[in-house]
Amino acid sequence: MLYFCEVVYNDFSIAASDDMENWSGEYWAQMDQGQCYRWKYLSPYYTDDSGKRSYSSVNHFDDTQRFSGRYVRISAQQIGLILNEVIFRDA
Repeated sequence: MLYFCEVVYNDFSIAASDDMENWSGEYWAQMDQGQCYRWKYLSPYYTDDSGKRSYSSVNHFDDTQRFSGRYVRISAQQIGLILNEVIFRDA
């Protein structure tokens, strides 16, 4: 998944489903200062003991976060998410 946002300072999450009843866990999309107005791949992340998320750098399509499903749910975690475009790709 690639996404293109305006000025946003809070991460957002997505989940995938095949039937709109059973959803995957949340996949987090990183947004931070200096990351607006450009295409970003959904990247893998890990959460430390304090609950802070750290994201892996994505240099190639093979490094991106993988998920599958017929439906995708995008959830803003704070008011003000401006998501201009989203692209879903496969190999």
